[in-house]
Amino acid sequence: MAITNLTNASLAKINYMANSTTFPEFMIKVNHTVYDGVLYFLLLFILVIILFVAAQRVKDNVLVNALFSFGSVTVLSFILRGFYIVQDGLRLGLLTDKQLWIFPIITIVLAVISWATKE
Repeated sequence: MAITNLTNASLAKINYMANSTTFPEFMIKVNHTVYDGVLYFLLLFILVIILFVAAQRVKDNVLVNALFSFGSVTVLSFILRGFYIVQDGLRLGLLTDKQLWIFPIITIVLAVISWATKE
């Protein structure tokens, strides 16, 4: 029933995404076509939470664990920014430039707070 209710526009989008030659190209097309470019940004925030909870179980130190979580995801975000395709003259990546700089800025703020509160 759901397939018969699809419009031509959505079928065109599915066809556009299916005509990918590589897996990174498919990931980027799904990210921008279906999720408007926020899928991997949200997945990175979920990864921060998972890393933070796992580190909290090992040692109860909120600031250090938050710094570890955001620092790890910062490195991963720089790596993911390297995956991009060029479509209609536009460079589409897994993360946009605005999304990329959120993790390093939070990491720097946490590092400054950690340094300032160090005894």
